[in-house]
Amino acid sequence: MNSEEDKFSEEYLITIKHIVDKEYLGTFRALVPLITSLEQRKEIIDRVEGRLKDAESIKEKMVQRGIGLEQLREKILDIIGFRIIIHFLSDVPNIIALLRELPGIELNTDQQVEDYIARPQATGYRSLHINALYQQAGQDSPVPFEIQLRTALQHAWAAKSHLLVYKVDEISERWQKHFRILSDQLHLADEVADLLRAELNSETAGMV
Repeated sequence: MNSEEDKFSEEYLITIKHIVDKEYLGTFRALVPLITSLEQRKEIIDRVEGRLKDAESIKEKMVQRGIGLEQLREKILDIIGFRIIIHFLSDVPNIIALLRELPGIELNTDQQVEDYIARPQATGYRSLHINALYQQAGQDSPVPFEIQLRTALQHAWAAKSHLLVYKVDEISERWQKHFRILSDQLHLADEVADLLRAELNSETAGMV
């Protein structure tokens, strides 16, 4: 990369950072206490994580998708992101209901959903991605953000697979198969845990 390209790249990153700081940072700060308040529901939620995507990551995504600055707001919907890690797979509808109760948040679970739990990726990645909007008082328009829902076992799979392959540019079909098998086994464990909870709840209810 020559000096002109370096200069262009630096200016591009500065512009992206300016957009993020001006249009997303305040919303992220407002959303953090709102979304993390769900951690009080310890019986269904393990923990909540949040992040504001940095300019370099945004630029990489724009390059991958062939997106210009004028399309950034419309096409990059996960500049603000939250991950809610839950104990049981069957609690996904309960979490969605809780999110709908939070003030200023609008979910579109009918259309703006990528359900990698029901339809896992080839590698075995499982998570529910929901696009949402948050409208702060005084804002002209709502700001998009993404919420990921996954179980603790799905999160453990994601963490371990990342540690194993984060330096690899492309995962071979053989290794994808191994990761998918591990993911399927953990998904089965999630389903068994749901069955056990249902049976225990039924037995407990019968004792009352």
